[in-house]
Amino acid sequence: MDEKELEKYTAAAEAGDASAQYNLGVLLSEGDKKQQKKAFAWTLKSAKQGFAKGQSLLAHFYINGIGVGQNPDKAYDWYKKAAMQGEAKAERFMGMNVLHGIVGEKDVEAATEWLRKAAAHGSDDASCDLAGMLQRGEGMEQDLDEAYHLFEQLAEKGLPAAKYNLAIFCLDGYPNGREAQRAVQLLEEAAAGGVKIAHVTLAQIYMEGVDDVQQDFDKATDSVAPLLKTGPAPLRRIAKDVLKEIDRLESEK
Repeated sequence: MDEKELEKYTAAAEAGDASAQYNLGVLLSEGDKKQQKKAFAWTLKSAKQGFAKGQSLLAHFYINGIGVGQNPDKAYDWYKKAAMQGEAKAERFMGMNVLHGIVGEKDVEAATEWLRKAAAHGSDDASCDLAGMLQRGEGMEQDLDEAYHLFEQLAEKGLPAAKYNLAIFCLDGYPNGREAQRAVQLLEEAAAGGVKIAHVTLAQIYMEGVDDVQQDFDKATDSVAPLLKTGPAPLRRIAKDVLKEIDRLESEK
């Protein structure tokens, strides 16, 4: 934590500056639990002043239990307030909520509208979500070419989720025939960027051997190993199943 920044923002926050209160919340949220409680308190002040980024951050705290107990209902309310002001992260949250019917009924049309707003306000994640909808033909006419090009553009900008989706296109042979080596590279980058399902896809490629990517049980094992420690429960189970399958295949050699 940068002490000079902390001192600067604290002075402005105490004077009532909503932007400084938000920035102080961001800085303090990186600290221990005591500091996270302070982060919540300052962010709440910012949000109550109507500062959209503060409202969105406060919602994030409620979703993840940072400095306060988890409260999805309050998170939704604050995200909605921020989204109504054009805050991109909040708009994306609203879009994904109505897309999956998490709060209220599923509404693909409304989801598309929220995601387009978020993308227009600079959310690459929302652009990636829209590309996925184009790929599936969900809420709009399916357009694989446009989806591919969107994923490619976002992958070039470094978005891990886009790299994963682009890798799946490469494995499916679209549009230039199967590109296994390129898929592996993209999956490795996606996994390093936090896309946990990429670990499983990598392991499957190495376990089976695909085109010019040779079968390699050691690499397959290494690919899923991180999931055993940090992966969500469903992916931990899949990782264990992958390891069992590797053991079976090795025993048959």
